[in-house]
Amino acid sequence: MKKLFTFLAAVMVAVSMMAEGHMKFKGVEIDGTPEEFVSKMKAKGFVYTGNQDGIETMVGDFATYKNCVLYLTSLENKMVKVSVIFPDEADTWSLLYNKYTTLKDLLTTKYGKPVIDKEEWQSYSRPRDDDSKLHELKMNRATIGARYELTEGSIEISLLSVQMQCCVILIYADAANQRSAIEKAMEDL
Repeated sequence: MKKLFTFLAAVMVAVSMMAEGHMKFKGVEIDGTPEEFVSKMKAKGFVYTGNQDGIETMVGDFATYKNCVLYLTSLENKMVKVSVIFPDEADTWSLLYNKYTTLKDLLTTKYGKPVIDKEEWQSYSRPRDDDSKLHELKMNRATIGARYELTEGSIEISLLSVQMQCCVILIYADAANQRSAIEKAMEDL
């Protein structure tokens, strides 16, 4: 009986430690101030490019892709999210979709099946050729993405169009720091 109690206590400690952990990006916990996180990303080879509307931006290589843009989001001066925009070398559906599926397959291999996996077209019928698919995405009439849930947070990958430019975006969100910011906001209400 004593062994069972010790085992259960050890499991509970391990679970509570996992729940308090932070999401990692390139092996670095998404935690601390934006300045601290920028410093850690510089050590990983990223170059700081500035601040846009309170969001720190960096450029560097990620998952074998060159010149990816990082957007570092913080709440209450604590890191909560890292967004990665993958550059689009050519404006073709096949290259864009191949990049998306390659990254999604890698995420699935590492984290398991996504909890959400959508490929929906809002047009009257599913586009039949690559040019039509790219056009529908540019017009924001497609929802293509997947979401992975982890104890520490979530990872989302999607195809996105911003001002008629299509790209693959990957978002790492830390659950603990988001929860903390929400709790602080709730105190104000």
